[in-house]
Amino acid sequence: MKQRGHDAPETAGKMPAVRGGSREGGTESFTAENAEDAENVGQEAESVKSVRMLGKGKVEVVERPEPEAKDDWAVVRIRASAICGSERGHYLNGAKYNFGHEACGEVVEVDSPNTLKVGDRVMLFAAAFCGNCPECLSGRAVMCRNIEWQEGYHNEYASLPERCLLPIPDDIPDDVGALLGDALGTPYRAIKRLGVNGSHTVALFGLGPIGLSALSICKWHDARVIAFEKHPFRIHLGEELGADAVVDSSKHSPLEAVKEFTEGEGASIAIDCTGNAEAESAAVACVGRGGRIAFVGENAGAIPISPSEQFIRKELTLIGSWYFALDDYPEMVKLVQSGFPLSRIITHRFPLENAQKAFDLFFSGQSGKVLFEL
Repeated sequence: MKQRGHDAPETAGKMPAVRGGSREGGTESFTAENAEDAENVGQEAESVKSVRMLGKGKVEVVERPEPEAKDDWAVVRIRASAICGSERGHYLNGAKYNFGHEACGEVVEVDSPNTLKVGDRVMLFAAAFCGNCPECLSGRAVMCRNIEWQEGYHNEYASLPERCLLPIPDDIPDDVGALLGDALGTPYRAIKRLGVNGSHTVALFGLGPIGLSALSICKWHDARVIAFEKHPFRIHLGEELGADAVVDSSKHSPLEAVKEFTEGEGASIAIDCTGNAEAESAAVACVGRGGRIAFVGENAGAIPISPSEQFIRKELTLIGSWYFALDDYPEMVKLVQSGFPLSRIITHRFPLENAQKAFDLFFSGQSGKVLFEL
């Protein structure tokens, strides 16, 4: 039997899932035909507000059919949704949907739930995973072989299977809850795998939201951090968040700066959050013997690597890290509950109606994390 919360209108017309695509933004196999189908289904259903990406830096807020709970899919009233750098492709190239994938909200309708109920506060996983393939069973659900990328969470309502809605404790507010997935989960996973601790010197490339979160986590573990960024606003924010040194990468050589900072030893660990080929090359080059490197920023291109000189003779370890594993989530919740200052990376908040201003600000580089509060 369906259950619906009191603040959700009784409507029908669940929006169809949009298949295909990836988290990088802008290169997915979504089509205008799919998007138009999504708009045409359920024309008589009550509508909700949603952001649509028009391309060339233009966005608009449109009306779309309200989703409906069906089987194990529940409807969530979005309370906070965050803009991610991976949405740049949609911002520039356009799509008949949005690619918001960092959100939290309140369950307002269920159909055939297991334990989920109306009123539960949840963090929405970035996509709908199947729960049955080898990757899902191992906890790496973002690599699901049957993953369904939804049309985005910059909406008043969204729908996901119950298994993809992770509980948020009452002592974690909505703005922080929206960041538990990508903004915290992505750097948390990488830093956990790297084993960062107080004995390490970390070279951190990029102080966008992921980089700022990575900085905060590294400092939480008492590591020394030298960070590289070109936007003045984010340089200042990195200093405020406790970086031991922040270097303007548009004016100074990262390799020389790390050499000076470490008295010639090189960094213990390097983390690239930019996806920029020059920064990735610098991350590999700046670590000392036995160093470890993580690539977190998306880059579909290539960089030159010398296996002997850079890896074999220095015994370096390089990992790629994408989103978080399901068993990381309880650890991240406990981290926030213990006082980790995740909300400090949030610099601006907007209502959904001001989507254009929010996206323009975010992609200007003059912000930290930008949130929609609904």
